[in-house]
Amino acid sequence: MGVEPAGRLGLQRLKRSFAWLDAFAIVWNQTIAFLLVTLQPILVGALVDQAHFGLAAAGRVVSTNMFGCFLGALGTVWLIRHFEVRLLVAFGTLVMLTGEVMAGLTVGAPSAFFVANATAGLGTGVTMSSGSACASAFERPDRLFAGIMIGQTIAGTLLMLVGEPVLRSVGIDGGLFALAALCATQLLLLSRFAEPPAAMDRVVPANAAIRITLPVLASCCLFYIANSGIYANFERLAHVAGLNDVWIGPVLAFSQAFGVVGAAVAARLSVRLDRRNAIFIACGMISAVTFVLSQTHGTMVFAGSLALFMAAISFAVPFYFGALADGDPTGRALVLGQLALLLGFAIGPAVAGVIAEAHSLQTTCVAACGLFMLAFVAAIAMRRPGATGSASN
Repeated sequence: MGVEPAGRLGLQRLKRSFAWLDAFAIVWNQTIAFLLVTLQPILVGALVDQAHFGLAAAGRVVSTNMFGCFLGALGTVWLIRHFEVRLLVAFGTLVMLTGEVMAGLTVGAPSAFFVANATAGLGTGVTMSSGSACASAFERPDRLFAGIMIGQTIAGTLLMLVGEPVLRSVGIDGGLFALAALCATQLLLLSRFAEPPAAMDRVVPANAAIRITLPVLASCCLFYIANSGIYANFERLAHVAGLNDVWIGPVLAFSQAFGVVGAAVAARLSVRLDRRNAIFIACGMISAVTFVLSQTHGTMVFAGSLALFMAAISFAVPFYFGALADGDPTGRALVLGQLALLLGFAIGPAVAGVIAEAHSLQTTCVAACGLFMLAFVAAIAMRRPGATGSASN
């Protein structure tokens, strides 16, 4: 009878030792840190209506925050090799809180407001990327990321329901202060962040890891450029579709709730469905729905289209990050995945705002359809051994 390598036995003991609170800490981290992204449609609407920004200027505010996130994630690629995850999460959270408070104090001063949003984004990038790296230590990363999508969706649904009336009541500054207080709760779970294992018995050779991760990163970035450009303008698209102001918040919340459906289906199929097929299904579905959004008028059709949009997004993301977790079990590929995601969010809203002002929001939707299909083309190059959920076992 053979003896299992010590590295493999150690890894199994490590994975068995995780309690539900370890997974919850990552889900909470990814949900809370992502709130500024979740709130983009409401923030864009508030900047246009309350602060009298143009669509292009509001898009630049969102993109400034996301570019800060991108820089924070980029720095984390190096930082995570030299510092503990707990320290990085704490540092990123404190920077994020500082930026959000500064943003709340400088809404009326455009230059300072942009700097504050970049600062908040920098902290968000560090805390999100370092927190996500912990997922590489879990047995089924696809399911963990499906749980993250469910957490983000539930938070988004609640915030879409109350976000607009709250911002009208307390203003953009009050909303940012409340968001800072909520983000501070991450610090209560610091002790539950497990360090990503530095080495595993199933380490993928370097050339195989590159073949797996590069196509995924390219596809993920294109996917999020298109996604963020449309998502940030949900509230404006609702106006174009002819929705009454009273219905916009509930319709946005309704669409967010369908993200739970997409993530739940992804969790269910994560061990059966080839990741390339999953991404093809998501990209095809979201392209069709985005085209419908460009032509849509009327509350029911618009609400249904948005619901399918969010379900497709939530379905695709666990497969992207599951592939990255399998491609490089040390967690660095997951940090790069956050980098690709945040780069997409940094580019998308600004480009969408420029296209919308130069042409129309309908043109923006059509351009996004093309990017979603390019994302699938990039994903075709994913290597099959790392492309299925079973590969993580």
